[in-house]
Formats: sequence, structure tokens, C-alpha cells
Amino acid sequence: MGRNHITAMSICLAVGGCLFPSLNEFGGAAVDAGVDATSDASDSSVIDSASDRSVVPESGTDAPVDVSPCTEQHIFCDDFDSTSGDPFGFQSSYGGGVAKGLLTTADFVSKPNAFLLTTPMTSSPGGAQYALKNVNSGTFAAATLEFDVRIDLASFSGLGAADSVLFRFGASNVDSLSLSWIVSSSETRVGQDVKQASVPLAGQDVHLPAQPLKQWTHVSMSVTLGSPPLLTVKYDGAQVFSGALHFQAEQYPLKFGPDVEVNVGIFYLESASAPWRLEFDNVIVK
Repeated sequence: MGRNHITAMSICLAVGGCLFPSLNEFGGAAVDAGVDATSDASDSSVIDSASDRSVVPESGTDAPVDVSPCTEQHIFCDDFDSTSGDPFGFQSSYGGGVAKGLLTTADFVSKPNAFLLTTPMTSSPGGAQYALKNVNSGTFAAATLEFDVRIDLASFSGLGAADSVLFRFGASNVDSLSLSWIVSSSETRVGQDVKQASVPLAGQDVHLPAQPLKQWTHVSMSVTLGSPPLLTVKYDGAQVFSGALHFQAEQYPLKFGPDVEVNVGIFYLESASAPWRLEFDNVIVK
């Protein structure tokens, strides 16, 4: 990865001394768009749409739906609609940083909730922010992670990048492939890292089109393990990347351990002088 994202976080995971799983440095940024992001999210696990914001879902991909994707066959699914508090339908949460996570009824894709992440007006770079984690047991040759994401910002002024989703094959992080979803003003990118016998093989970032602000985007990341692994990314059903993942020191054949892990939150923020607001809904692994 271009910013040594995963190395530092992977070390923490390996030694079990950090509050977050083996991710790595990620980035952050945002501008306030309604609710005061400096307020303590621990005061309430739900933001009420009527009292806190006046944003109304638009037509098309922003239109709310009554049917949750969790009715489909899946390995893991969380629509944030049958939960009331941390860890919001995931197995666990971790943090220790400045980011806060809570449910919101102001914007969503499936009724009535989405998962909202906020940060204060200013923040220093670092990890261990706040995220949800789920490890799915089994041996997988391929899997797809889908999620709806909304960057609830008026602009990226004062912000850098935020690392917000982790998709990992080989949850023990010994023989593993880790993909991190990184949002910034100019682009979205997928940072990648492979470990073989716990030795990291830093990968090249996959550069994707920037996601629109204040609009829901349905993201699909499909991975087929191999030497090399293959990745396909789609926005709202339209393919934006498909190809092999390559690494600085490629060693074939690659081995991958069991289990698929997904994390959603803010793992790493670049220094910011404005608050982040990210919303997620309908996280599904299949």
C-alpha cells in the first residue's frame, strides 16, 4: 500500500496489543453536514431523523427500501435494523480513538436505520479509532463483500483520507489477504496487503473513481483467491475495476488461511481540521 497502511496495524494484531484488528494506517476527512459531530455519541445510540437532521433520501439509489438484503442467502449480513446498540449486529467493536459510532434514522437504504460514524472538528493522525468486527468461520476460495456507503459531507475541505472498511481472507493474519477501503477527496482506493507465514508483502493500491458526496453508493468487492488473487469492484452495479492484485515481493504459490473477516468503521485518519461523517447500511458477505 502507498502509505504503509497495513504494516503498523498488522504488527499490533500479531502481538495482540492493540485495540483494533490487524489493519494498518488509514486516512480521514470531512465537513459537518447536520448533527454536531463533536457531541459524544455515547450519550445516545440512535439519532432521530426529525430532531437532528432534515436530510430526506432522494430517488434512485437513495430511495429507502422495505426489504433487507439479509433475506438473501449470505455468509454474514447486518442491515442495522434489528439492533439497538454497540456492536450493532457485529460480533464485537474496538476503538479508543476519537471516532464515534451510532445508529441514525435520518438516512438509510433499508428502513429504519443506518450506521453513522463521526469525528470531532479536529483530529490528529492515528489508528484505533472505532470500528465493528465480524469473523466468519470456514474455508473460502472466493467471497463478495457488499455495503451501502454515504459520505455525508458538504466538501472535503480540511480533510485527508479515512480508512473505513477491511475485508480479510485469513483472519489469523498469518497467511492472509487484507483489503482496506480508503476514502479521500480525489479518489477512493483499495489498499492491499498479503502476509505469508506472517511476513508482509506490501501491495499496490487499486485506484478507483471518487465517490459522490451526500449520496448513497452501493459498493461490491468480489475476491477470488489465487496466485495472484483477483478483485472486481462495482459501484451501483457498474464495474469500476477488475484485475489481478500484485505485490512488491510476489511469492507464488500464495497460501491463505481460513475464515473471512469484515470490519466497518474508521480505522485510521489523516490529520483533519473538519469533522468526518460516514454512513453505512446493509453490510453483507456472500
